[in-house]
Amino acid sequence: MSKLLCTIAATSCISYDRITVPRMYAYAKQCDSDFMAITQPSFGSVWDATNGWEGNPSMWKLPLLRWFARQHQYSTLAFADADVFIRKDSPSIFEAAEANGGEGFHICRDMNSEREVPLWIQWARERYGLLHDPAPDSFYGNAGVWCVTKKAAQAMCSSMTLFPEIHTRFLEQDYIQLMATHAGVKRELPIVFNIAYPCQIQDPNAGHFLHPCGMCHKDKHEWLERIEAMNI
Repeated sequence: MSKLLCTIAATSCISYDRITVPRMYAYAKQCDSDFMAITQPSFGSVWDATNGWEGNPSMWKLPLLRWFARQHQYSTLAFADADVFIRKDSPSIFEAAEANGGEGFHICRDMNSEREVPLWIQWARERYGLLHDPAPDSFYGNAGVWCVTKKAAQAMCSSMTLFPEIHTRFLEQDYIQLMATHAGVKRELPIVFNIAYPCQIQDPNAGHFLHPCGMCHKDKHEWLERIEAMNI
């Protein structure tokens, strides 16, 4: 079975996907992977019971995971947000996940992980009656980049069946933590596959996947143009 790299390029993303998507396509070929850019809710949409969001492209990741768990063509799915800039010399995220234990949902630690773990635990208790005090190695992942095997996706979607009412604080991110944690498949991917700018590290040589999350749309676009001009 083969591999798939996927992104969601819709709404505000369409002004800078001309920079990021061609790089993702080239990277997928480099990794011997297929590539798919989702521009409409091809796999369905979900309703956020907390905030009333429906059809937000970030939430399409949940139906994408359900589709991946059921299909028979691909064994591994990697995902990157449309604002993620992949350096030309980046190693394979699929190989990094394999070296990280193989089977599982591999995700990078969020830059605010230490702050978010107790807040997320409280949220999970209030919404789903789940989880005790976090283990010493607990972390909160940034859902802008991840890599998952089919078996792990199936386990996550079983959790989604158990907790079908979707609540979030930060779009899909909280619920994805819930799925992966409850299924016992969350694995920490090396941070170089999701370096958050400008909050985390300013050096564009510090990581393989550069992710300008937290910027306003205009600043993000300008930042991506500057990085593209560096031809890295």
